[in-house]
Amino acid sequence: MLSPARHCIAPHCPAPYPQPANHRFCQQCGSPLVLQGRYIPRSRLGEGGFANIYTVWDGQTQQEQVLKVLTYEDEVAVKLFTQEALVLRQLNHPGIPRVGTESFFTVKTPQQTVYCLVMEKIQGDTLEMILERDYPQGCSETLVRAWLRQVTDILKLLHHNGIIHRDIKPANLMCRADTGQIVLIDFGGAKQIDHRDRSTRVFSSGYSPPEQVVGRTVQPTVDIYALGRTLIHLLTGRYPGDLQENPDGQLLWQRPNLDVSGDLAQLLNAMIAPDVRDRPPTAAAIQRQLWGNHTTSSLPPILNPLKRFKSWFGQCPPYVKFGQLKSRLAQHISPSVTLNPYYQSVKQQLTHLWYHQRSTLKRSISPPQITPQLTAITTKVRQQRRQIRQHTGQLMRRGSRYTVMSVRMTGAQMLASSTGAIAGTLIGWAIHYSTWGQRLILDVLNPALANSLPGVSLALTPDIWLITLAGLGTGVGVAAQSGHLSQRPVPLTGLLGGMSYGIAWLIWAYCPGGIALRLMVWLVVAVGGMVLSLGLKRSRLIPYLGITLLGTSSMAWSALTASQYWLQVNAMLSLEDVVLTYGLCGLLALVMAFWLGMTHHVLLPLAQWLRQQLTPSP
Repeated sequence: MLSPARHCIAPHCPAPYPQPANHRFCQQCGSPLVLQGRYIPRSRLGEGGFANIYTVWDGQTQQEQVLKVLTYEDEVAVKLFTQEALVLRQLNHPGIPRVGTESFFTVKTPQQTVYCLVMEKIQGDTLEMILERDYPQGCSETLVRAWLRQVTDILKLLHHNGIIHRDIKPANLMCRADTGQIVLIDFGGAKQIDHRDRSTRVFSSGYSPPEQVVGRTVQPTVDIYALGRTLIHLLTGRYPGDLQENPDGQLLWQRPNLDVSGDLAQLLNAMIAPDVRDRPPTAAAIQRQLWGNHTTSSLPPILNPLKRFKSWFGQCPPYVKFGQLKSRLAQHISPSVTLNPYYQSVKQQLTHLWYHQRSTLKRSISPPQITPQLTAITTKVRQQRRQIRQHTGQLMRRGSRYTVMSVRMTGAQMLASSTGAIAGTLIGWAIHYSTWGQRLILDVLNPALANSLPGVSLALTPDIWLITLAGLGTGVGVAAQSGHLSQRPVPLTGLLGGMSYGIAWLIWAYCPGGIALRLMVWLVVAVGGMVLSLGLKRSRLIPYLGITLLGTSSMAWSALTASQYWLQVNAMLSLEDVVLTYGLCGLLALVMAFWLGMTHHVLLPLAQWLRQQLTPSP
């Protein structure tokens, strides 16, 4: 039987694989292929952070292991890598990869010295892979509760030993294929609990809390925050970074079609609270809140179907039919995962319980036992109704606050933009009739255009001052009250807005065709240029541009065509009637600001909500 080929672990090896099975050194770079006299790299699994991951054969234990090789010589990377080895070596738990006392070592290659860490190979998939493959719309609450119970057991051990993981997320949680045990991996960012003001910035976007992102002092509550966001990702199937947050920084993850019990939702909201003081202080506090002071098993619920069935059976009223019992039993003994022999044995026990002991079960339900159970069920129903009323009241209060905030911000934006437009128009009117303003156009700008564009008949008139400065004032007003939208400084936004109005006026002046066509072209260029001047992100640009352009142009067109000023549009834009020009610029700025506010506060949130409602639930 031929031995498998070997793999070179040198980061700069030009051809690391395949290497002959009988060679002890790489044929390309000369690096050793047998590490510490026992580990033989066979294949590369991938990359993780600053390291490459390999499968190695341990000649001493005759087992496959995982080798992590640091690829960077950076001081911080070496520190984190060494820290991971020290942390794993001192912990012993089925939810943490096992690392031996001699598993951390260095290997000299011709180019550099690389740091190596050998650890247990976990047979299974990460929760991120399970979510994408089996539950793209989100996992069930029963499954998430089981994983939460196991991860909190792991965190209790870590925090008791003064260790903070700092990088909990679905990609760093693996599920053992044989037992279903959750394993926390990638301890490269782990650190000892201390009270220093600063710490090395190690975080995962979308999962890490604010104090960790900015590099402030971190405590065990950062793991609780990351675990809460991880569970929300597993429940909803959506990456937390893509979900919205309220002004206080609280994640808005709940939606009507998401079936999550009230106690779990309340716990998750507490775990991801932006303020450290509002989070559960320890992993034990999380377990007490969900399961009380009872001893809980770390195994997933599928390993305890008999216990779950008996718990449900004890709450049944005396008039329950055995057909319902049988369907409920089938629900508990028919999991959605493949049953291994252990699960099959549990299923056989439950089947025996159903067919041979149902008379005993029926006699065990006596009225004295049922009365307190019915009382407990009634109390629980009342508590759930009270929670629903409280949740409804909270939603209404949040909605009213959001409405008031939206109206206030949109009104301020409309007032600032229209004021800026009228002020810019007044200043432009003054420059238009000033001697130096006319000379600047006729003696400087027009000769410069003639030299730059020979053969093009394009001459500016002093009228352009009024329209350009109206656009500048509009841009300054919109940007000054749109800090949540504009990505550019206010002066730059105003300058670009003025240029867009000036270009639009030139097109109006030289565009052939009737007044209707020229007016529509002027509106499209002026409004579109003003929206572009805000410097919106690429993901927001298209909806903001399309909605604002369509709404502003249609409203301005309707207002002009439905009024007596339709025939005086030419006088407005030709500055024959300055008062009408003021009105047109102010109206355009007012309508434009209104549609920007409507897009930001109403239309886009409504579209996102509809998309969530139309997304099929798991």
